[in-house]
Amino acid sequence: MLANANRSKQSEISTVTNKGQMLWRVFSNARNTKIMIGFMKRLVHGQQKSFFLILNNL
Repeated sequence: MLANANRSKQSEISTVTNKGQMLWRVFSNARNTKIMIGFMKRLVHGQQKSFFLILNNL
């Protein structure tokens, strides 16, 4: 049995709010600045109050 040597890389970025809501995004290839900025824009969209964003493994 032969296996396909071409592997597809999938990455994920996620967050959990203080109310337990989970938000995530799956994307191909490596995380980059454009992906991070787009994800953070989605997080702050419609927010009226200040909040803290904690990042790890970057």
